[in-house]
Amino acid sequence: MEFKTESYIDESFEELSLIEGRLEDKEFSNCNFKYCDFTKTMFDNCFFDECTFEQCELNMIGITKSTFRKCSVTECRALGIDWEKVSTSFMIDFKYSILNHCVFWKVDLQKCSFVSCQMKETMFEHSLLQKVKLVDNDFEGASFKNCDLSGADFSQSQNYFIDLTQNKAKKAIFSMPEAIALLQSFDIVIQ
Repeated sequence: MEFKTESYIDESFEELSLIEGRLEDKEFSNCNFKYCDFTKTMFDNCFFDECTFEQCELNMIGITKSTFRKCSVTECRALGIDWEKVSTSFMIDFKYSILNHCVFWKVDLQKCSFVSCQMKETMFEHSLLQKVKLVDNDFEGASFKNCDLSGADFSQSQNYFIDLTQNKAKKAIFSMPEAIALLQSFDIVIQ
């Protein structure tokens, strides 16, 4: 499918395939994307407002100067995405999705949430995650460096390693027994 007009409002797209395509200077408002495949598609200067992505393939999409405002990503595969060049207006609720090998470098995630996602080998560096809901995620091999995690909620999340000497984590919420992993950065012995 080709997106010929610049603006789409209240539209539903189902089983759309745009593999290795390009979306440039497009606006989507209150649109629903279901079972769509955007693998390796480039999103350049696009605006998504209150859109939903359900059971979509978003693997290795490229993002440049694009805005995601009040969007939801549910049961999607979004592997290997570099979110660094997303616009400052970044508001996505991720649920039951696979976000392995993603990069969140210098990204303000304060208006996002991640619930019941797989985030293996994902990198968070110099990012703001203050009061972000990060509940019931698998962070195996994920890294957090120079992030502000103050007030973030990691309840029921697992397999994380967060070096508290390199990150701010005041009043962050963690669940036992996983919270024991927070002590690894202090080079102490627990018996």
